Amino acid sequence: FQDDFLIPEKDLNQLDSWEMLKGEWAVHTAMEDAVEQKTTERLKDAPLQMERSSNFYSLKGSGKDGLIVAGYPFNDNYMVQAAMQVKKGECGLAFYVQDEENYHSFTVMFCGKNEAYALLKRHRSGGKPEILKAVSLSLLEGNWIMLKVEIMDEHISAFIDRIKVMELDESLPPGGQFGLY
Repeated sequence: FQDDFLIPEKDLNQLDSWEMLKGEWAVHTAMEDAVEQKTTERLKDAPLQMERSSNFYSLKGSGKDGLIVAGYPFNDNYMVQAAMQVKKGECGLAFYVQDEENYHSFTVMFCGKNEAYALLKRHRSGGKPEILKAVSLSLLEGNWIMLKVEIMDEHISAFIDRIKVMELDESLPPGGQFGLY
Protein backbone atom coordinates (compact mmCIF):
# COMPACT_ATOMS: atom_id res chain seq x y z
CA PHE A 1 0.00 0.00 0.00
CA GLN A 2 1.31 3.45 -0.89
CA ASP A 3 -0.42 6.81 -0.90
CA ASP A 4 1.10 10.13 -1.95
CA PHE A 5 -2.30 11.90 -1.85
CA LEU A 6 -2.10 12.90 -5.52
CA ILE A 7 -5.87 12.83 -5.89
CA PRO A 8 -7.94 14.52 -8.60
CA GLU A 9 -9.51 17.67 -7.14
CA LYS A 10 -12.98 16.66 -8.29
CA ASP A 11 -12.80 13.33 -6.43
CA LEU A 12 -15.57 13.60 -3.82
CA ASN A 13 -14.00 11.06 -1.46
CA GLN A 14 -10.32 11.91 -1.51
CA LEU A 15 -9.54 9.48 1.30
CA ASP A 16 -11.45 6.44 0.08
CA SER A 17 -8.42 4.17 0.70
CA TRP A 18 -8.44 5.20 4.35
CA GLU A 19 -10.77 4.62 7.30
CA MET A 20 -11.10 7.52 9.75
CA LEU A 21 -11.38 6.16 13.29
CA LYS A 22 -10.84 9.33 15.35
CA GLY A 23 -10.29 13.01 14.63
CA GLU A 24 -10.66 15.09 11.49
CA TRP A 25 -8.54 14.30 8.42
CA ALA A 26 -8.23 16.12 5.09
CA VAL A 27 -5.85 16.40 2.15
CA HIS A 28 -3.84 19.61 2.49
CA THR A 29 -1.75 21.43 -0.13
CA ALA A 30 1.41 23.52 -0.05
CA MET A 31 -0.67 26.28 -1.66
CA GLU A 32 -2.86 26.40 1.46
CA ASP A 33 0.29 26.77 3.58
CA ALA A 34 1.47 29.65 1.39
CA VAL A 35 -1.88 31.42 1.78
CA GLU A 36 -1.73 30.94 5.58
CA GLN A 37 1.79 32.45 5.58
CA LYS A 38 0.48 35.44 3.62
CA THR A 39 2.82 34.91 0.67
CA THR A 40 -0.04 35.24 -1.81
CA GLU A 41 1.41 38.41 -3.39
CA ARG A 42 4.43 36.44 -4.65
CA LEU A 43 2.15 33.61 -5.77
CA LYS A 44 0.43 35.88 -8.30
CA ASP A 45 3.68 36.10 -10.28
CA ALA A 46 4.96 32.56 -9.62
CA PRO A 47 2.26 30.15 -8.43
CA LEU A 48 3.31 26.95 -6.70
CA GLN A 49 3.46 23.96 -9.01
CA MET A 50 2.62 20.46 -7.84
CA GLU A 51 5.32 18.83 -9.97
CA ARG A 52 8.05 21.04 -8.43
CA SER A 53 7.23 20.31 -4.81
CA SER A 54 8.28 17.23 -2.88
CA ASN A 55 5.43 17.72 -0.39
CA PHE A 56 2.74 19.54 -2.35
CA TYR A 57 -0.02 17.28 -0.99
CA SER A 58 -0.14 16.01 2.56
CA LEU A 59 -2.67 14.65 4.98
CA LYS A 60 -3.59 16.94 7.85
CA GLY A 61 -5.13 15.52 11.00
CA SER A 62 -6.59 17.21 14.05
CA GLY A 63 -8.47 16.27 17.17
CA LYS A 64 -7.57 14.35 20.31
CA ASP A 65 -5.75 11.13 19.46
CA GLY A 66 -6.65 11.34 15.77
CA LEU A 67 -6.33 8.01 13.99
CA ILE A 68 -6.76 7.07 10.32
CA VAL A 69 -6.00 3.55 9.07
CA ALA A 70 -5.62 1.46 5.94
CA GLY A 71 -4.82 -2.17 5.22
CA TYR A 72 -6.49 -5.28 6.55
CA PRO A 73 -6.90 -6.80 10.03
CA PHE A 74 -4.79 -9.80 8.97
CA ASN A 75 -1.73 -7.78 7.86
CA ASP A 76 1.35 -8.79 9.86
CA ASN A 77 5.15 -8.50 9.68
CA TYR A 78 5.19 -5.18 7.84
CA MET A 79 6.91 -1.81 7.61
CA VAL A 80 5.10 1.55 7.80
CA GLN A 81 6.70 4.90 7.01
CA ALA A 82 5.52 8.43 6.47
CA ALA A 83 7.01 11.90 6.28
CA MET A 84 5.77 14.16 9.08
CA GLN A 85 6.15 17.88 9.57
CA VAL A 86 7.33 18.77 13.07
CA LYS A 87 4.67 20.89 14.74
CA LYS A 88 3.68 21.42 18.37
CA GLY A 89 1.86 18.32 19.60
CA GLU A 90 2.12 14.64 18.78
CA CYS A 91 2.00 12.83 15.44
CA GLY A 92 3.22 9.56 14.06
CA LEU A 93 2.45 6.04 12.94
CA ALA A 94 -0.07 3.48 14.19
CA PHE A 95 0.39 -0.24 13.68
CA TYR A 96 -1.30 -3.52 14.53
CA VAL A 97 -4.51 -1.52 14.86
CA GLN A 98 -7.41 -3.67 16.10
CA ASP A 99 -9.87 -0.80 16.56
CA GLU A 100 -9.89 2.86 17.62
CA GLU A 101 -8.75 2.02 21.16
CA ASN A 102 -6.44 -0.99 20.70
CA TYR A 103 -3.22 -0.46 18.76
CA HIS A 104 0.47 0.44 19.01
CA SER A 105 2.00 3.74 17.95
CA PHE A 106 5.39 5.27 17.20
CA THR A 107 5.09 9.03 17.54
CA VAL A 108 7.05 12.23 17.94
CA MET A 109 5.84 14.70 20.55
CA PHE A 110 7.18 18.20 19.89
CA CYS A 111 7.09 20.39 23.00
CA GLY A 112 8.65 23.54 21.50
CA LYS A 113 12.09 25.15 21.64
CA ASN A 114 13.67 22.12 19.87
CA GLU A 115 12.51 19.78 22.68
CA ALA A 116 10.87 16.58 21.45
CA TYR A 117 10.41 12.92 22.34
CA ALA A 118 10.06 9.77 20.28
CA LEU A 119 7.48 7.50 21.94
CA LEU A 120 6.61 3.86 21.39
CA LYS A 121 3.21 3.24 23.00
CA ARG A 122 0.60 0.55 23.52
CA HIS A 123 -3.01 1.77 23.46
CA ARG A 124 -5.66 -0.37 25.14
CA SER A 125 -9.36 0.23 25.67
CA GLY A 126 -10.33 1.57 29.06
CA GLY A 127 -6.93 2.99 29.96
CA LYS A 128 -4.28 5.56 29.16
CA PRO A 129 -1.66 4.68 26.55
CA GLU A 130 1.32 2.89 28.06
CA ILE A 131 4.73 4.25 27.06
CA LEU A 132 6.91 1.25 26.22
CA LYS A 133 9.99 3.28 25.26
CA ALA A 134 10.88 6.96 25.05
CA VAL A 135 13.86 8.83 23.61
CA SER A 136 14.66 12.53 23.92
CA LEU A 137 15.19 14.38 20.61
CA SER A 138 16.22 17.80 19.39
CA LEU A 139 14.05 18.85 16.43
CA LEU A 140 13.29 22.10 14.67
CA GLU A 141 9.68 23.15 14.25
CA GLY A 142 8.52 23.08 10.64
CA ASN A 143 11.11 20.54 9.44
CA TRP A 144 9.98 17.34 7.73
CA ILE A 145 11.17 14.03 9.17
CA MET A 146 10.64 10.45 8.01
CA LEU A 147 9.22 8.11 10.63
CA LYS A 148 9.41 4.37 10.03
CA VAL A 149 8.48 1.35 12.07
CA GLU A 150 9.32 -2.24 11.12
CA ILE A 151 7.50 -5.13 12.79
CA MET A 152 8.84 -8.65 12.29
CA ASP A 153 7.90 -11.64 14.45
CA GLU A 154 6.98 -9.51 17.49
CA HIS A 155 10.14 -7.40 17.22
CA ILE A 156 9.57 -3.66 16.70
CA SER A 157 12.26 -1.35 15.29
CA ALA A 158 11.58 2.39 15.06
CA PHE A 159 13.49 4.87 12.90
CA ILE A 160 13.66 8.62 12.32
CA ASP A 161 15.33 9.68 9.07
CA ARG A 162 16.76 6.14 8.60
CA ILE A 163 18.39 6.13 12.05
CA LYS A 164 17.17 3.44 14.44
CA VAL A 165 16.09 5.25 17.61
CA MET A 166 14.58 2.30 19.50
CA GLU A 167 13.67 -1.35 19.34
CA LEU A 168 11.60 -3.64 21.49
CA ASP A 169 10.28 -7.19 21.67
CA GLU A 170 6.54 -7.03 22.27
CA SER A 171 3.71 -9.55 22.25
CA LEU A 172 1.46 -8.44 19.38
CA PRO A 173 -1.92 -9.57 18.07
CA PRO A 174 -1.87 -11.91 15.04
CA GLY A 175 -2.35 -8.95 12.68
CA GLY A 176 -3.76 -5.47 12.32
CA GLN A 177 -4.19 -2.39 10.17
CA PHE A 178 -1.65 0.42 9.93
CA GLY A 179 -2.13 4.15 9.82
CA LEU A 180 -1.36 7.65 10.97
CA TYR A 181 -1.79 9.14 14.42
